Amino acid sequence: MAAFLKQSTTVTIRLGPFLDKADGVTEKTAITPVVEISKNHGAFAARNSATAIAHDSNGWFVVELNATDTGTLGPLVAKSDDAATHLPVWRELLVVPTNVYDSLVAGSANLAVDATKWAGAATATDDVALAAAPVNFSTLSITAGGLVDITQGAADKVWASTTRTLTAFSTALAVSVWDVLESAIATASSIGLKVKTNLDATVSSRLASASYTAPPSAAANADAVWDEARAGHVSAGSFGEGVASVTGAVGSVAGNVGGNVVGSVGSVIGHTPQTGDSFARLGAPAGASIAADIAAVPTAAANADALLDKTNGVETGLTLRQCLRLVSATLFGKLSGAATTTVAIRDFGDTKNRISATVDADGNRVAVVTDAN
Repeated sequence: MAAFLKQSTTVTIRLGPFLDKADGVTEKTAITPVVEISKNHGAFAARNSATAIAHDSNGWFVVELNATDTGTLGPLVAKSDDAATHLPVWRELLVVPTNVYDSLVAGSANLAVDATKWAGAATATDDVALAAAPVNFSTLSITAGGLVDITQGAADKVWASTTRTLTAFSTALAVSVWDVLESAIATASSIGLKVKTNLDATVSSRLASASYTAPPSAAANADAVWDEARAGHVSAGSFGEGVASVTGAVGSVAGNVGGNVVGSVGSVIGHTPQTGDSFARLGAPAGASIAADIAAVPTAAANADALLDKTNGVETGLTLRQCLRLVSATLFGKLSGAATTTVAIRDFGDTKNRISATVDADGNRVAVVTDAN
């Protein structure tokens, strides 16, 4: 936290520690540091004070700031840097008004919280003056406990208003509204008058058991729907009309089905000629049947083997499987004879030489024999 300084007051601060720029540990005690200050985020400049800076102890120096140095309210930074001698040193301070400093630091004054600070000008009494009383202030009353209550007149205005916006609603306010006398509610078109006029009997008396008919149950509603006469469902395109067009049992269908079938068919028993769009898209089977064609489709393993063993798949005389074996040996296999003219590289399982190479004195391959099988 920045230390407080009293505005426009000469003060002596400690700045340090000044440490040797080479090791960052050795305290510098015999130097003459140059200190600059920045007032309220302004550019750094030399101190106004002409008092010499003197060493105090352990690399800490005494620096005077005069009334001009501390004349600007806000942050004040004092710093010293000399790249050839010591590490940078700085200290953050805060210049505050005299009253604030004397209140918070010196303890010789109090912060200004008098009526002048509230009202903007001196008042005739110790009471804080309001600039203007709020609208309808006379309809409010202040209780002995200091709570603001509303009068009968204020409640009347609430119920008489056709548009209301409430920012807060306390229990006391709610009770005051509901405790308004019925005789006081008389404004035309108000909510209060509508409630008073229309809610004119005990609510529990409005559904006497003698005149009450229980609504039908869910089962009764379902039965009524399914028992509706077919003749009542004639609107074109309606779900009822579609269901009404189905005659006979739907559990099984015998004979031909005319028109289109929408959805899936669980199973078809018997001869089912294939015509129309499906047949045209599938075409005639290449073998004895479509099932035979599907059965003849190679498995995933067969497709993989065909790809790996495709003749000349990588280069002439080299399949992809052979290439992968040679690459695997090169990357992961054991190597022997690296210091000789004959180098051998083993397969991944260390069962055979995958690559045998003859190299010259510079390590260049002059002959290569591979075994990729």
